[in-house]
Amino acid sequence: MSKPYLDTSVILCGFHPTEPYKHKAKNLVNADHLISPIVFAEIKNIQRRRFRIYNSISSLIELIKNNYKKELMINDLYKRCFKFNYGRNRHDINHLDSLFEYIIDKLDLRSDMRLQIALLEKFLIEVDDVFNEIQFEFLKIINFLDNPLNYDQRVVKENIGKKYNLLHRLFKKIEGYSSNKNDIKILIHGVEYSCCTHIGLDIISNDKYMVKTESDVKKHSSKVFKRLYFDMFSLECYKMS
Repeated sequence: MSKPYLDTSVILCGFHPTEPYKHKAKNLVNADHLISPIVFAEIKNIQRRRFRIYNSISSLIELIKNNYKKELMINDLYKRCFKFNYGRNRHDINHLDSLFEYIIDKLDLRSDMRLQIALLEKFLIEVDDVFNEIQFEFLKIINFLDNPLNYDQRVVKENIGKKYNLLHRLFKKIEGYSSNKNDIKILIHGVEYSCCTHIGLDIISNDKYMVKTESDVKKHSSKVFKRLYFDMFSLECYKMS
């Protein structure tokens, strides 16, 4: 029986109010699964980023309370508090942009509205509601994986069969590699782990780019391994046993 191998987009999907596959993603996160060390590093960065965004909004409230002279609009809230704290993870940027739009729509705000303390405080309450679940669940994952025994059981080892460099050279030929390097590395970690240990993996993603690479991933993997022990699925199509 194959084991789910999750990329960051699946984990993020479980923590968004309007995601159509939210419950499926949460069930996968709560089930026995495997991840790449890159995904674990991204989880830590995502958790820290939510905290920084919350603090940035609080700081903006204090700035306006202290009679800041420049007029600020909703777009300034996005630039100063969200975009300023973005990292390089494409999945997280999309997730945060979507959360920002969700809160804007829920509060019926417009981009040309002037930032006032009452509006910002209302916005902060909504951010707190949305971010609380993310912070709590991500901290649970981090605390669980900070235990070395749990880490060894849940996070696949890199270069386990000394095939990483060869796979990397081949996978660099996949279209879009240059702007999706971490996604490709996550795939390499799963492929090598599965094919070297002969442990079946279901590589699951909520990202169209990763799912679209399936034929190339299998083609290049077959040049290195006689038999493949993994399959690839979109979160939408994956059926949990």
